[in-house]
Amino acid sequence: ESEKSGFAIFTGKGKCSTCHEIGESSALFTDHKFHNTGIGYRAVMLGDEILTVPLAPGVEVKINRSEVDSFSEKLRNDIGRFAISQKPEDRWAYKTAMLRSVSRTFPYMHDGSIPTLEAVVDYYNQGGVPNEALSPKIRPLGLTDTEKQDLVAFLKSLDGDEAQKR
Repeated sequence: ESEKSGFAIFTGKGKCSTCHEIGESSALFTDHKFHNTGIGYRAVMLGDEILTVPLAPGVEVKINRSEVDSFSEKLRNDIGRFAISQKPEDRWAYKTAMLRSVSRTFPYMHDGSIPTLEAVVDYYNQGGVPNEALSPKIRPLGLTDTEKQDLVAFLKSLDGDEAQKR
């Protein structure tokens, strides 16, 4: 029941299927397009001072950006599709990911900045990070805690049992 409710949220209130499309005869869960969800903008323009670094499932550390810059290559100015297209509307736009086996592909977003599906749902529930090029499809969702849990349950149901057969 939770997965069914999550599917209804995915295709209805959550409007997730506007980018993670479900076709007439197949469900690739992507529109193969580029969208600004605010992730790239947040990293470049707001400069996350504290970075969450996933080390293993359920294991993460938080470190200061300055500490990363002191022992690693400096984080680059990630401007998304704009780097290729040179179109201002493509700033911080990244290709819609497919969602098959999504619970096994953490961390999430193009840069791995969100460690869990629950955190991804929270991010989109808040409406991303506002910026002048934010996709009009990204907006606060107003999901309840139960609706968020149901949406995560639906996303986890996309895993199938392929990995268990091997």
